[in-house]
Amino acid sequence: MKFLADKGTQPQKTAKESLISGSYEYFDPANPDKCVVKTGKGYPEKNPSWFVPLDCPESLSEYGGPYPIKHVNMDWGGVSSLEQKPLPQTIPACKANSSGTPSQTLNKIMAAAVKQKDDKKHLSLIQHIAFVELDSNMAYKQAIAYHSTGKACHADNALAIIKEWAETNGHKDGCWEGHNGPLEGAWGIAAMARALELLRKRPNYTDIKGKFEGWVRSRITPKMADHVTCTCKKADAGVPNQLNNWHSSIVEAEMAMAILTDDKTRFDNAVGLFHKTVEDYVWKWGRQKGYNEVNGRCMGECTETYRDGCHPQFGLGGLIQAAEMAWQQDQDLYCSNEYALATAMEFKARVIRAGLAKDMSMLPPGFELQDLTKQPWKSFDDKLGKWDYDTAEQKWKYTLDTDKKYLRDISFLPCGWEIGYNHYAGRLGLPMTETAELLKLRWPEWLEFHWGLGSLTHGNTAELLWRPGLPIAVLPKPEPKPTPKPPAP
Repeated sequence: MKFLADKGTQPQKTAKESLISGSYEYFDPANPDKCVVKTGKGYPEKNPSWFVPLDCPESLSEYGGPYPIKHVNMDWGGVSSLEQKPLPQTIPACKANSSGTPSQTLNKIMAAAVKQKDDKKHLSLIQHIAFVELDSNMAYKQAIAYHSTGKACHADNALAIIKEWAETNGHKDGCWEGHNGPLEGAWGIAAMARALELLRKRPNYTDIKGKFEGWVRSRITPKMADHVTCTCKKADAGVPNQLNNWHSSIVEAEMAMAILTDDKTRFDNAVGLFHKTVEDYVWKWGRQKGYNEVNGRCMGECTETYRDGCHPQFGLGGLIQAAEMAWQQDQDLYCSNEYALATAMEFKARVIRAGLAKDMSMLPPGFELQDLTKQPWKSFDDKLGKWDYDTAEQKWKYTLDTDKKYLRDISFLPCGWEIGYNHYAGRLGLPMTETAELLKLRWPEWLEFHWGLGSLTHGNTAELLWRPGLPIAVLPKPEPKPTPKPPAP
């Protein structure tokens, strides 16, 4: 990374600059005369008083964290929830200073929320922001910044963040609870474990890695294991649509932990869950015989395609990043179920491009972008519910007199696009035309939760090592699928 960035090679040069500064500019296909600018003020149009920082400062005091929490109980999360209940409205005394670092107010916000006995959902949101959108995210950014700049302060920052969480939540009085606990844990651990893997040569690595491993084993792995066991039993019993973006993130977290701790059994279990997730989440709609006979499905759809624009990218991102980790361990998961992930990438890229351009003619036949200002979406009764897509049942909650397939909240997230493209197009020589067009509009990738930064780490690197049309004999051979097992407690 550092060599390519220092040499001025794209996309590494711009990606490195954006990582440090937090400034990202993108072409807007719906308005060719303007660019979409992300400056680190991630969501100002939703909540002007708070935003997720995208930069990677050299000092933790400038960042404002870390924000370790001893007693975690998370039932939901997401900065988008601030639209419904903004922090300043709930806690007026804690408005962020627009000229300062926004995350510096988080400790005050948390303390004030606890003091005034704020509702459980809002406390859960604050915990999610602290762990997933700030600290674990920042730990991985700092580790990547260390390798792309060579500055030791970034490595020290990453290790300090991880150490604080391992010691605080890993304390004998700490806890990790809540309905969303397995997912939130997977999101954060996937980022922190990969960060630690990049810092093996640092002086205090061994001590911090030991504390981190003990914390994850005692607090978070059991929660992920319980969720996997429960849902896989249902799936094996024939209950449809059980595996989703949760399992994708758990796969990535478990694989990252297995590599970090050199645990082959854990790695093999993660590989088994990977194949099962691809089969249940992507394969049945993306490739399986008869896919077009079930609700008129198209190749590349997944069980969350109609849910919204974000969650299918969550699912793809975790699987792609896990496949890349396995590739580095000389095992090919990219080919799982006849390259179903490549098909899913191409389908989703086409949908995102149409959404960004607000052009329905770019969508596959039968699809339409959902517009909440028009009928029938405008006519629902709030007291009775709302138009929504039931992921488990794979149908809209209310019957519509139409055969159209509605897509909503379509946007781009940096969930494995550069990494997947680098493999399928760069290493294997597959065209991946839809993905290529999408990446022209959205590079470099930023870091969202534990997904992203692929422009810096992988962008166009395959051509340095491989040639299109690579003979199959030199590719890693796919190994037999092991039986999936839940993470060991």
